Amino acid sequence: MDSFYEIRDSPNKGLGAFAKVDIPRGTRLILEEPLLVAKPGPNGESLTQTTFQAYQAMSLPKGEAYDQLYYAPRLYDLYEAEVRKSTKGLSEDMVECIARVAATRASNSYGSGVYELSSRFNHACTPNCNQVDAGQGRMAVYSVRDVEAGEELTASYTDIDQPHEARQRHLDHYGFVCDCPACDVGTAEGMLSETRRRRIWRLRQDLTFLQGLAGMEDKKLFGPLALSVSRPTGEPDIGSAITNLVSLYKAENLVGTAMIDWYYVGFFYYIYRPMGFYEPDNPNDDKVAGIGWARKAMEADFRGKDSASYKFVLEWLESEGEVLG
Repeated sequence: MDSFYEIRDSPNKGLGAFAKVDIPRGTRLILEEPLLVAKPGPNGESLTQTTFQAYQAMSLPKGEAYDQLYYAPRLYDLYEAEVRKSTKGLSEDMVECIARVAATRASNSYGSGVYELSSRFNHACTPNCNQVDAGQGRMAVYSVRDVEAGEELTASYTDIDQPHEARQRHLDHYGFVCDCPACDVGTAEGMLSETRRRRIWRLRQDLTFLQGLAGMEDKKLFGPLALSVSRPTGEPDIGSAITNLVSLYKAENLVGTAMIDWYYVGFFYYIYRPMGFYEPDNPNDDKVAGIGWARKAMEADFRGKDSASYKFVLEWLESEGEVLG
């Protein structure tokens, strides 16, 4: 993996990962096990307690790697205050150690794990890499677009679909203010980006709400109630909303899994909506549309056959006699 990138100083960001060579879209840069996994304990132990217990159980090499990771000073201050309040009689060194370990977890966690290599990727509101749950506790990182040699590799620390203020509130916990072009809302470019992301956020909320009305285990599906009760704000129907949503993602160059998931939603919408009460005038129209969404989803999904959704859609297309090439 280190043949693709190197760790070096990043201006105003500490250390960062930089491409050593041109990296094509869809390259898996990292596949790693966590250094540390921590969840609140079954007997009421706090996450701070279980994190420190996991830290104490680490091997020496893993512990040294963990100690090299960045932690936000603000988070350290919060955990130091928590430890002092909840635990009496600890030495000053022990208080500081517990607070540092907890702040490191909070500054670098992905789910319940802390990962050494991917933690070196700095934040961007329009990242060129995507962290993905690879199963069995592992983390994978892929390039979501072509990256040039010398370019910094970035991931997202927050939900980048959100408007600027919401992103900044979350990033404030990490102790920095993002000054990327998408966050510079004082410029015409930044304001256009903000307008698009606000629309993305609203469409996503509306569509997710309608999915929730389905009452189905698979939330990709829109049930009869969702199809009859409402329309996404400002859109004639659900299909148009999904189409416009992915177009907005592409316009913002947000081409990671957040966008790709909606391509798959488009596929499921057209293929499965004839089931139940809804019968289109021409069922074949929905099938043709579904095939189109399936092909677009596969083209957009940088993970390829590493993606369960990709494999499902591929098998469906083959079962329908579609020629792929």
